[in-house]
Order: sequence, then C-alpha cells, then structure tokens
Amino acid sequence: MLTLKVSGMSGLRSRSQIIEAVHAIDGEANVQVDLENGIVNVQSYASILAIRAAIEKSGHEVRGETQSARN
Repeated sequence: MLTLKVSGMSGLRSRSQIIEAVHAIDGEANVQVDLENGIVNVQSYASILAIRAAIEKSGHEVRGETQSARN
C-alpha cells in the first residue's frame, strides 16, 4: 500500500479527480482518499512515479509518500 500526503484537496470533486486519475493508469487500483487529513492510500501495481504523476496532473501536489509491503 502506498500512502501519499497530498495538498490541494478540498472536497468531493478533489476526491473524484484523484480516484479517476489513478484509475486511468490502473483500473483495478484500490484508492482511498482522506480529505480531512490530506492522505491518499493506493494499492496498485502501477509505479510510484506513475501514481504521483497522475495525481499531480489532476491538479494536486504530492508532498510525501510511504510504502508498505503488498499482501
């Protein structure tokens, strides 16, 4: 699971934009968006760089990341 600290998320529109951006590169990805804490959790086989780029292309800034082992 990849956990990203994302700024610029302000509501349900931001949530939808991020989910759609990640699904555009991996339609099977599990994406959870925590608007209150500015956290996006992604479980995907796409690369970290591709996920970061997709989120940033949607208009949001990725400020940090951590990755845990896949189950």
